[in-house]
Amino acid sequence: MEAAAAFLNKAVKPVMVGGPKLRVAKACEAFVELADACGYPFAVMPSAKGLVPEYHPHFIGTFWGAVSTAFCAEIVESADAYLFAGPIFNDYSSVGYSLLLKKEKAIIVQPDRVVISNGPAFGCVLMKDFLRELGKRLQHNNTAYENYARIFVPDGKPLKAEPREPLRVNVLFKHVQELLSGDTAVIAETGDSWFNCQKLKLPKGCGWVARTVYLVFAILVFTISFCFQFWREGLLTGTSSKCNMVQLDGLLVQLLVMLRLFLKSEWFLALAMEAFRFVFHNYLSILHSKGYSFCLVTLQ
Repeated sequence: MEAAAAFLNKAVKPVMVGGPKLRVAKACEAFVELADACGYPFAVMPSAKGLVPEYHPHFIGTFWGAVSTAFCAEIVESADAYLFAGPIFNDYSSVGYSLLLKKEKAIIVQPDRVVISNGPAFGCVLMKDFLRELGKRLQHNNTAYENYARIFVPDGKPLKAEPREPLRVNVLFKHVQELLSGDTAVIAETGDSWFNCQKLKLPKGCGWVARTVYLVFAILVFTISFCFQFWREGLLTGTSSKCNMVQLDGLLVQLLVMLRLFLKSEWFLALAMEAFRFVFHNYLSILHSKGYSFCLVTLQ
């Protein structure tokens, strides 16, 4: 606690960023209480939208790298200290690992663990308790919020649509925004809705859920379907078995390498490998009976 307080108190323009694990740690209220106590501006990661009140005066939007809310990334990435509460850093939340963050400037608070800069890591620390006690030790500092207020420009309103004019996305979401209330919830489907729904300002009590995890499954299904179609057409056309399997093996390797580099996720790679094994297991007997050779390559 003392180490974290000393780290933040010596900073000139610290900020706070909330992550999706705030929900698991039941620390959403503690996070807002900390923001009230210290005066720091705070943002949320894309999958944490809706966990903290967006009507709070020090809320500056969604921190999502190049696709952040206007002026949010500038404030977070230019800060000399940032406290991340419950973050998940993956290819999705980091926009392909392109965030301009430095580990030595960060305090990472997980539900049961705190890591301070490049220095010590403390286990068996509950996030909710840590945030509440930290607020008692921090000096009030709203410099970063003043910087934000200095550069902030309010969003404009879309032009009124003419009769029988094709519906524009900004006009559509203007009406969606007007429909939101404390009795509604937003479900952002995979695709452009991720980005458009991030622009919505949620009123008090309005829920928000985004299907951010299912992208990897969509890629996986597409990859498996493409590989199987490639292999099946080779069987139907009666072309050389060795040629087909060599091409298929090469295709599998290339796709897995591409997915591994793109996602940089060990669990996804394991899931992909298991899926490939499952799909092709039922066809091994056919491959052997027709003289095909099959080799499943595991990438480390």
